[in-house]
Amino acid sequence: MTRTRLDPRRELTRQALVEAAEALFGQDGIESVTVRQIAAAVGSANKNVVSYHFGGKDALIDAVFRWRLPELDRTRGAMLDSVMQQGRADDPRALLEVLWRPTFDLVDRRGKRGFAMFLRAVLHDRYGHLRQSIRELTPHTERTSGLLLAISSGHCGATAARRRIDLVSTMMLEAISMADGAGAAEAETAFADALTAAAAALLAPGRPAE
Repeated sequence: MTRTRLDPRRELTRQALVEAAEALFGQDGIESVTVRQIAAAVGSANKNVVSYHFGGKDALIDAVFRWRLPELDRTRGAMLDSVMQQGRADDPRALLEVLWRPTFDLVDRRGKRGFAMFLRAVLHDRYGHLRQSIRELTPHTERTSGLLLAISSGHCGATAARRRIDLVSTMMLEAISMADGAGAAEAETAFADALTAAAAALLAPGRPAE
């Protein structure tokens, strides 16, 4: 029987490329960053190192998701359990905090909220469809989003609710990304403010036809 042995150096290179991609994509945007820039960021003399390990940007974006999302989803699961036990499953602000607190709290090795900035770039450059392929890795996130959709739909209809959740997601990512330039107390206040505004947006009445 043939055994496949992991090459530690290869795995270290892959992980370094994933972390560099998250940082650079978040900082400059996905379309603006080249694979050669990512290679240079990890100190590789091989300009084709990204292609060798991942093939291209799409696979690299997928790798960032697979690195970050499972742990974030576990945290959301614990938070959602707590919200449910408190009888707050119909509280949109509580559910929004379940979705966004883990991303707000996640700080990378540079002390930056790099994943939030990466997500913002993914949405801005229209790569969000890539996340659909790994939805099975985030069951607690999907469940929380479903609860929010049901609550908002009761106020404005399903179509408008989906649109509002997309808009609220953009707003929350902007708020979290902007928190990097603020002190801890100011960042926390801004995050709390964004949650309150987002909850109000989801509950605003819609047109009767919706």
